[in-house]
Amino acid sequence: MNNYRVIFFPRLGTESEFIKDCKSMHEAILVTEAIADYTLFLHHDGFMKDFSNYAVIQEFIDNEWTDTEE
Repeated sequence: MNNYRVIFFPRLGTESEFIKDCKSMHEAILVTEAIADYTLFLHHDGFMKDFSNYAVIQEFIDNEWTDTEE
C-alpha cells in the first residue's frame, strides 16, 4: 500500500477530484508540482479560463488519511 496520495480538485465548488497514490512524500511533492505547472500552462495558453483549484497531500497514519503540512 502507498502511504501518500495527492488529491487535486480541478475546480472549487465541485465534487470532482483526481487522486494519485504515491510511495513517498518526495513523489507526492513531484506530482503536486507537475499538476501545478500543467495548470499554469493551460491557463497561460488560454485553455483554462478559471484556475481556482487546489491540491493536498495526504499521509496514511493510524488507518486513516490525514492532510500533511508540507
